[in-house]
Amino acid sequence: MKNKFLSLFVESFKTLINNPIIILPTLVLLIFLTLFSRLSVFVNRSLTTTPTITAWLILFLIISFAVMSFLFSSLIGMSKDVINKKSKFSSFFTYGKKFWLKNLVIIILILVIYNVIRLSAHYSALSIGKFLSLGVNSAQLLFFFIFVIGLIAILIFLTFASFYLIIKESSIGESIKSSASLVKSNYPYVLTIIIIFFAISQLLSLLNNQILFDTINAILIIPYFSIILTRFVMQNS
Repeated sequence: MKNKFLSLFVESFKTLINNPIIILPTLVLLIFLTLFSRLSVFVNRSLTTTPTITAWLILFLIISFAVMSFLFSSLIGMSKDVINKKSKFSSFFTYGKKFWLKNLVIIILILVIYNVIRLSAHYSALSIGKFLSLGVNSAQLLFFFIFVIGLIAILIFLTFASFYLIIKESSIGESIKSSASLVKSNYPYVLTIIIIFFAISQLLSLLNNQILFDTINAILIIPYFSIILTRFVMQNS
């Protein structure tokens, strides 16, 4: 299993290099978010009342998440296709159109759970910090510890939900169950993958250049991550 796990990274990198079309969804997402964010700044400056600003913020989030869901659905579907050596441009629209709404539900669920964990960690650290009279640095460290525990104890089990939805064409409920089952059976390997990409992200942040950081993520890191997770599902299902 160890050799198989190591080959997962090597083979996935070869797949990325040999199939540059896979970067299309994340490249489009980068361009969209850049332009749409600039539009949002312009619109916000033209709005003068709280209700209109709030309405625009809600609309901005709905559109952003819908587009993200469409493009991530395309990315996962295209990852499956390039692994099966059936890559084609039309897959970009096929998978996005077919799965964007169900994938959006999963994305929102993940965001809700993420924020519940974050808020729980915040208030837990705040309460414990006051009770023990901890300093600011100690309280922040406690928050980080509780937050990370929440992520690796709860949220990690949804890692493959979108992948099962698109790769296996499962229902939302079945996708979540299958993801939890796969993570449970391969927890050390899944955690290792997540830690590796978290470390890579932290290293890239040291560049202190947001444009370069976003570009590298769009054309290399996120597509590579998608191929690895897709191949992991396909090998273990």
